[in-house]
Amino acid sequence: MYYSIIGVLASIILLIENQDILFGRGQAYTKRPWNIYRRFLIAVFLYYLTDVFWGVIEERKIPPLLFADTSVYFIAMAAGVLLWTQYIVAYLDEKTKLVGFFVQAGRMIAVLVTVITLVNLFHPILFRVDENGVYYPLSFRHVLLFLQIGLVVTLSVYAFSTILRRGPDMNFRKGKRYRTLGLFGMIMAGCLLGQLFFPYLPFYAVGYMLGTCLLRAIIISDEKEEFRIRLENAYEEVKGSNAVYSRISQALAHGYMDLVYVNLDTEEYTEYRQGQERNGMMEVHRGHNFYEELREKVNKFVYPEDRAEFLRIMEPQRLIERMGRNGTMVHTCRLVDNVGPQYVGVRVTHMEDQDNVIVIGVTDIDEQMQQRRMIERIKEEQTAYARLKVLMGGYLCIYIVDPVHGYYREYSTTEAFQSLKLSKYGMNFFDTTHDLAYSFVHPEDLNRFLALFSKEHILAEIEKDGMFTLSYRMLIEDRIVYVQTKAAMVDEPEGKRLIVGIGDVDAQVRREAQYAEHLAQAKSEAMQDALTGVKNKHAYLEAEKSLNHRIDDGSSPAFAVVILDLNDLKKVNDEQGHQAGDQYLRDACRIICNVFKKSPVYRIGGDEFAVIAQNDDYGNIDALMEVMNVHNAEAVKNGGIVIACGMSRFDHDSSVAAVNGRADQLMYENKRILKEQQSGMQMPSGENREAGSEEPRENGENEPKKTEEQ
Repeated sequence: MYYSIIGVLASIILLIENQDILFGRGQAYTKRPWNIYRRFLIAVFLYYLTDVFWGVIEERKIPPLLFADTSVYFIAMAAGVLLWTQYIVAYLDEKTKLVGFFVQAGRMIAVLVTVITLVNLFHPILFRVDENGVYYPLSFRHVLLFLQIGLVVTLSVYAFSTILRRGPDMNFRKGKRYRTLGLFGMIMAGCLLGQLFFPYLPFYAVGYMLGTCLLRAIIISDEKEEFRIRLENAYEEVKGSNAVYSRISQALAHGYMDLVYVNLDTEEYTEYRQGQERNGMMEVHRGHNFYEELREKVNKFVYPEDRAEFLRIMEPQRLIERMGRNGTMVHTCRLVDNVGPQYVGVRVTHMEDQDNVIVIGVTDIDEQMQQRRMIERIKEEQTAYARLKVLMGGYLCIYIVDPVHGYYREYSTTEAFQSLKLSKYGMNFFDTTHDLAYSFVHPEDLNRFLALFSKEHILAEIEKDGMFTLSYRMLIEDRIVYVQTKAAMVDEPEGKRLIVGIGDVDAQVRREAQYAEHLAQAKSEAMQDALTGVKNKHAYLEAEKSLNHRIDDGSSPAFAVVILDLNDLKKVNDEQGHQAGDQYLRDACRIICNVFKKSPVYRIGGDEFAVIAQNDDYGNIDALMEVMNVHNAEAVKNGGIVIACGMSRFDHDSSVAAVNGRADQLMYENKRILKEQQSGMQMPSGENREAGSEEPRENGENEPKKTEEQ
């Protein structure tokens, strides 16, 4: 019974330490090595169970159960060695013949153990159990254990040698992890050796327990910390380190009371609020339990009758369903306010290319409703007082005009407007204004002003819409000022009067122009790949969308899509570093741009580019593809940059995606051929002639049908 205590303790420790890996919690363990390590831990746990049962059954001397458990014991041991081999290979991530030998050796040992265990059922060669329940190890047990010891030791030596082979490229963290892998193997080999000579002591279970604890303390903890740092860095980058997206987000966030950035997987969130000066969104709070804190805020701030429905639609699964294909969900609710309920609009949107991230925007609908009611009230009101009130505020000058006789007088003015030295009262308002317009209206706006600022036109506009509005530029104190003249009719005891106000909108117009310029610049930068300078994937999707519209309405031009993919980028990154990899990408992009000089080039992936060829490049597309083939042949021969490519023409397809798909398939075929060439393999006859290109169709089959407009 004492034998089983070690296995019980080891099982408990394994489950406590590795529950995040075993049950797949967290994105840090989604990569292939950790999937293999998860299976390895399951094999270790099964070994612990067989070892625990072995101790109990051996003490009670039950021959059939002891024989069966011992058989499973050997198979579980071999499975653990096989999975450990696969984990080492996947973690070191090296593609060599020796690595392939390790994997095959692990499989052969596992198969050999299984076969010998099955043979042992009929002819004892591995172990035997007598009628008294006494266990006797036999010769083949020693052979199998020595084989496993040899493989484990070889893997440990290989892990240690990796540190020396990679030399300067090996950073301290990776070196420490590789040393830990080697040390684990040595511990297991030593414990297997102890198990070989002392079968009634649980050496191997102790080795597993020490080894998995060592891996947890160093490798797994290190990986989690590294993943946390990467996650924080990615978060900081999304939060605003990129100036282009920061300007875009500020422009798009205008009008929101609150914006909340939420990671649905981790429930981490950041809340932004409009600054007091309304000069952009400011971070006000960060949290780690979004839904728990959301419930607290809803119960505190949301109107009681709206709380249940709001919490229901904000449930993660229901929220994703409501966002649907367009990735947006809009909901209206009321907030508790000192003067009564306040209506707000809640808009939830997916971040592009990040389905686990949403942005929640809250807008004040009350203010919008007030503005709408104000506009409606302006249209409905017919009295002079309401018209005058609308015109008041921010005006350079206000005139009261008799629309019948043309008499006018100045009602109020500003100091800047007085510098024009215009008459404060007089007759023939419209004629006088026309005469003076040559001195104060900007020359470029003069003809339009004279044409529109007439008695007949103004009264007609007021009759039609209730108000006349004209925007133009004035020359005041030797500077250009944007103004807007408004006119409306009011009833006074003397009769109808025309109220004309000249408003100063200079700051507003210039601010709007500046905003438009900044937004246009931000959009342009957002369409550009920062590393290579060519257009990015977002720009490609916009171009594809535009072409799809033209395909739908039958006006699509002739075009071809070329998909290009760099060979050996990962190798350059691994062997020379990411700076060399970045230069490798820029050099490859320059080659592509030099070939397709008259077509837009897009970087649509890490090492993938796309070209939409039209006009001259489309007419010469076969020649351009041949240029790429010649370049690749030279690159394969002399060790240059090899760029796999595939081209497909638009052939009355329903969308650009179909053309893209064919080009992508041809690119992968070309990539296969180039890989064979790089490996020194001979290509079948004729396969290099148009690698990566469609065969030209006869009678212009690749030319789309032209519409009458074309």
